[in-house]
Amino acid sequence: MHRAVDVKNLQRLPSPHFRVALAACKDNSSLDDLRRVGSLLDNAPASQKILYLPVLYLALDPARIPTAEDLESLQPCTVIRVTYASLSLAMLFRLWITKSSHPGLGSTLWPRVWPWIHFMHEQVEYLPDSIALTEIILYFRFLDFVSANFKPLRDSLLVTSTPGFRVFVGKAWAALSRMKSSPEQFEICVQSVALTLWEGDFTDPVHFMELIDGAGGGLQDLARLSAELFDPTAGQLFTLCLSCLVPLIMGAPDERPDLDPSLREEYLEMLRQHDFLPSLVARMDAFVDTAEADSESMTACFTVLKRLLHAPRTYRWFPSVIRAGLLHTMTRASLRFPGDLDDSVRYFLTNILPEVMVYYHVVTAIDEVLDSVTKVCHRKEFEALAIFDDWSEFLDLAEMRVELVRELADASALKACDNVECGELQDRSHCRRCSGCNSFYYCNRKCQMVDWGRGGHRNQCNSSTMLALADTRNCTLGFRERQFMRALLQYAYRQEVDSIYRQQAEVLVADPDAVLLTLFDYTWSPVQITVHSIANSPITETLDKMGVEWADFVSRAECSRGRMQLHIIQVSDGINSRLWVIPLRTSSSKVHDAVRELALNLSTDYDNEDLANEISAILEEADNSDLVEIH
Repeated sequence: MHRAVDVKNLQRLPSPHFRVALAACKDNSSLDDLRRVGSLLDNAPASQKILYLPVLYLALDPARIPTAEDLESLQPCTVIRVTYASLSLAMLFRLWITKSSHPGLGSTLWPRVWPWIHFMHEQVEYLPDSIALTEIILYFRFLDFVSANFKPLRDSLLVTSTPGFRVFVGKAWAALSRMKSSPEQFEICVQSVALTLWEGDFTDPVHFMELIDGAGGGLQDLARLSAELFDPTAGQLFTLCLSCLVPLIMGAPDERPDLDPSLREEYLEMLRQHDFLPSLVARMDAFVDTAEADSESMTACFTVLKRLLHAPRTYRWFPSVIRAGLLHTMTRASLRFPGDLDDSVRYFLTNILPEVMVYYHVVTAIDEVLDSVTKVCHRKEFEALAIFDDWSEFLDLAEMRVELVRELADASALKACDNVECGELQDRSHCRRCSGCNSFYYCNRKCQMVDWGRGGHRNQCNSSTMLALADTRNCTLGFRERQFMRALLQYAYRQEVDSIYRQQAEVLVADPDAVLLTLFDYTWSPVQITVHSIANSPITETLDKMGVEWADFVSRAECSRGRMQLHIIQVSDGINSRLWVIPLRTSSSKVHDAVRELALNLSTDYDNEDLANEISAILEEADNSDLVEIH
């Protein structure tokens, strides 16, 4: 037992104060006796406050905790015992006992403080407000007491091995939302919870589940509370709040027990659904210019953000992240911490952002802020930065994609007849659409009947074009997203048409009967365009798994005599990549036939420069309609 709780310490008090304190230590002491001690304690010099501790120590005897039967009847004596303990706990926390000022005292007090705290929070719904502890004292002053006396918390077995402690922390976290009525009070409470989470070992799977139980019982409850830590009313505690969540988001440090990856991913997905990403970016945007900001904390921000964006279909969250200020944060971080944050910012500029700029709604969000970001990047002090070239390349790419978005509104609604023996171009509104799959269009009934028979659409109608962007039933992308991807391919095709047909000729030299596909790989920046034989491509195995849908595309391409070419777009989907088939349709096969004839007449030791010249000559002779790409 620590000497600070010895009753003999009361003798060091002034005589009148000693008598008051001694009266409060007796078994028959009253609430008035304890209140007198509280009054003396509040007015005592700092050096004398600890001398009153024996009174509080005796008052918190766990043997006095009411039983279930006591609570049912709630006799006056029970009310007095609970009130006595509530007053004692409130007075104890006002003493602000710390590990540095009184080493070991926390361990002596814990066996008395925790049982009463546990009782109070377990029975809080059944205790009258007049005798129960307020939530401020019950949860947050107690957590302050824990943080002050058990550092580091993760190494304090006395506390961490106590049954119910982590459930209690979860309940304290859940109580934060009820503190928002007072911003100053809320900030103090956030600090109490964040410090406990930061110092505690909550990445252990068992501990994590206990935390969830206290937070509300579901992972979505924990995610909601995590997002609330980044509420603007949390004041200047951004770095602390971020630090306490880093282990849960990034994983346990060192070799400590960690969450199962699937459980962590589920937690992170819940965070995204609770708008954690835009909240984090908004706080980063407000934080980067403050005096508290430093390169280390900003690096941690970008690391956490990168981890949260590493997931399937994260393109869904980018519009809100960009509108929350991501690009502005990156520019100001580059200016304020030149060189220190280059790696973090560069990764976003060269990897993450280009990968998602194949999605229409991401580009439209960038369009909203592009002018202001460009102005910042063209300042003299910005152009002097080592990372300026990366910013310049990103802005060029962004401007090109934004221009494509703006052109979509003026794009014609031409559609090629899906009868592979026809391919005539006309306005989509004048086409007949197949009522079976709602994906194939024909210029007239005759073409539809031909394709139904000789084209083989009869056998594949119900499953046709599941891979194609034209199919809205099985596509997770909206109309504008699909339309924008078509525009991307059309732009890339026109820019690299010479290279594409040269590669086609090279493949046909090796295999004259090959059915070709062109892969537009947008997981790279700039896009990588390669032509392959269907039988020998890096994505053949993946496409073959698609079954009848892909077989239908191949069959139609073979029957089209060059009027339909298979274009595949590969885009990032967060962790993985996705393939979409976007057939190129032309009303003429002149270019295709000329390239195939050229390939048949080439020797195996052909000169690359001569081949390039021949392809250029073929394209110069072609009519514009021969090169129109319509999907």
